[in-house]
Amino acid sequence: MVAKSATTMNVKIDSTPALQISSSESKTVCEGGPGWARAFLARISEIASTTSTNQVELRDVPGGRAFVSTVSLTVALTLPPFLPVPVAAFEKAGSQSIQKLLDQDMPITLSKFRDAYLAWEA
Repeated sequence: MVAKSATTMNVKIDSTPALQISSSESKTVCEGGPGWARAFLARISEIASTTSTNQVELRDVPGGRAFVSTVSLTVALTLPPFLPVPVAAFEKAGSQSIQKLLDQDMPITLSKFRDAYLAWEA
């Protein structure tokens, strides 16, 4: 079974140069696996919302140029009031999970971005 997050992205590019990417709608799309699991994962969007913005600017720095990225990510869950959830522990576990994913994926993503930019600039 494969579960993917499908996100609509808004992209704005100006002449600074600056790039702004934002999202306000995300839904879970499931492929394969048992029907009950697909239904459960697809319904996550009823209790969860994710919004993000990423402002990327190309700045001149000593020795060349640098991309500076300012990112904001918000994940909100609306849980039923009868579900006793320790909020602080839940937030900490969620933050650690997202940070671990970023630490794992970002070096590869940034390396590909750098290579693509250098190829474009050449």
